[in-house]
Amino acid sequence: MREVETALTREREQLEVLAATAAQRDAAARAFSQARARFAAGLSDYLSVLNTVTTLEREVAN
Repeated sequence: MREVETALTREREQLEVLAATAAQRDAAARAFSQARARFAAGLSDYLSVLNTVTTLEREVAN
């Protein structure tokens, strides 16, 4: 019985990790979109866009 409880707990924890990872990826995608829009409007430099691309790629790779 304990093995089943442990397996269910691990599965729940994994689902929480997956949800958190998806949220981080979505936040990185929004940040990239905003950085690109600010650059297109002349409000920031391209380095901001490059930084957000790097973050987004890292999140997608995870």
